[in-house]
Amino acid sequence: REEDESVELYSLLGTLETDERVWNVESSELFWSRGADEFLFPRGFTAYDTEFILTADVASIDRNGVVLLDRGGVIRWTQNEK
Repeated sequence: REEDESVELYSLLGTLETDERVWNVESSELFWSRGADEFLFPRGFTAYDTEFILTADVASIDRNGVVLLDRGGVIRWTQNEK
C-alpha cells in the first residue's frame, strides 16, 4: 500500500538464500512496512530444505536475516527419513 509504505502478500511461496544454504519458505501472509523494518508472518511460517522443516505460528525476519520465532516453533529433522 503506497499510502503507508507497506506490503501485504498472501499465499507466499519463495526462497531465502544465504551463503550456506537455500531455504524454501511458505506462509499464508507476509506483512512489511517501512517503519517496522522487518518482515512479519502473523499467520504462520514454514521453512524447509533437505535437512529440516521448521514451523511456527508467528515469525518475523529482521533486516539482518535473523528469523525470530515470536511464540516458539517446531523443528523436524528430515535428512535421515526415508
